[in-house]
Amino acid sequence: KAMLAMLATVIGLTMSPVVADFAPASAAPGEVITVKGQNFTGVTGVRFGKTETDKIEFIDDTTVKVTVPERIETPPEPLITPP
Repeated sequence: KAMLAMLATVIGLTMSPVVADFAPASAAPGEVITVKGQNFTGVTGVRFGKTETDKIEFIDDTTVKVTVPERIETPPEPLITPP
């Protein structure tokens, strides 16, 4: 997988981010959620439904931490925006 990701970067392809899990399963606005998956390098945003958060901490290609936005309707699963 690392070779494929490196090759994709070299030739300009973008691998789509994949969310595998996040914890905690629910969180209040202002709390931090850890999102696990793959292809997170270069993500430009994380959305909860239609609400995007600008508080993203990139850990590595498989982990990001995000702060739940202050105003969201039903707290949906986080969606990672590709680079």
